Amino acid sequence: MAGDLVGVIGGRGAVGRAHIRRLHDLGIQHLRIGTRHAEEMSLEQPAEVVGLDINNSRDLDRFCSGCRVVVNCAGPSYRILDRAARVAFASGADYIDPGGDEALFALLAGSAGAPLQHCAVVSTGMMPGFTGLLPRWLARQGFDRNKRLTAYICARDYFTPAAAVDYLLSFRSGYGEPLAAWRGGARVTRALQPLTGIKLPFFLGCVNAYPYLTKEAERLALSLRLDEVRWYTVFDGEQMWKTLARLQHDPGAPGDAVAAQELLRAAEMDLFGRAPYQIFLFRLEGERDAQPFTQTLVARANSTYELTAAITAITVSAVLKAEIPPGVHFAADVLDTGVALNYLRNSAAVTSLELIDSTGKSDIEVDEGKF
Repeated sequence: MAGDLVGVIGGRGAVGRAHIRRLHDLGIQHLRIGTRHAEEMSLEQPAEVVGLDINNSRDLDRFCSGCRVVVNCAGPSYRILDRAARVAFASGADYIDPGGDEALFALLAGSAGAPLQHCAVVSTGMMPGFTGLLPRWLARQGFDRNKRLTAYICARDYFTPAAAVDYLLSFRSGYGEPLAAWRGGARVTRALQPLTGIKLPFFLGCVNAYPYLTKEAERLALSLRLDEVRWYTVFDGEQMWKTLARLQHDPGAPGDAVAAQELLRAAEMDLFGRAPYQIFLFRLEGERDAQPFTQTLVARANSTYELTAAITAITVSAVLKAEIPPGVHFAADVLDTGVALNYLRNSAAVTSLELIDSTGKSDIEVDEGKF
């Protein structure tokens, strides 16, 4: 594994820089970094840095040649789609993408000519990705039967321009359905309403919560055989909440580039004088020994980019160790949850992880696997 070359596209971006640090921490040091402005790239650790325009096929061919794994940390995802993955496959490399989500998965899985001897892992980010790992781990903490999952996800952070575009498009491109819930084995349209000015455990002050049933949440419902899923995006601050509401419902809303800039400004205003943070709150209700049983899992972080970088790094390690089979996968479906959470806690990408049972007792031991 030590001699395998890992190529990182977009190494100068927020995720790319953090990802390179995580790879070095894991002992993966044979790296090739691709960026438009290679001459401006400075690294704390040695690596091969090359100029790369992801829209140039010859650049991509040269970059991917000789790589064992290619990781795409560039964006926005909707512009890149499967371009980098196809070149990586043609060069004999496996492919990892923190973004991509359902659109990229469908392109790669639905192609008749997909090279099944290689693997592609998408959604190795915070959401989807980390938000799919946590409920899977929670469901293994003493439940005989899973019934109802309620999720509250808050990611208060700065946007990069590419991240702002991808975030905006996620509400318009089949990533999920607003106001929907999962009940009785199917998505139920307009089953929930936004929650405004509410108090939630583990949050300071009042917040707004917007129900948005993601495709990842639907996959969780099927995998864990849940009767019901209620999935909320939490906004701690008024500017993002108001801006997204206006952009979603105003027929005269600006184009994507202008709207992304509005999101950037709204996020900055909500963060003014405050530190970024992320809270992931999952409450799972079910049965143990034929009795009602409830567990609550709370995870905290302070950077969406560091968290995405860490999950992507552990996915690279799993691919290099041949722990993920050929084919196209979502990260949360194929990563070992115990190993992943153990690594994330030790890497400080997750600042705290707390499991609270129905009696109110707080305890957590992530001992399903050592990284």
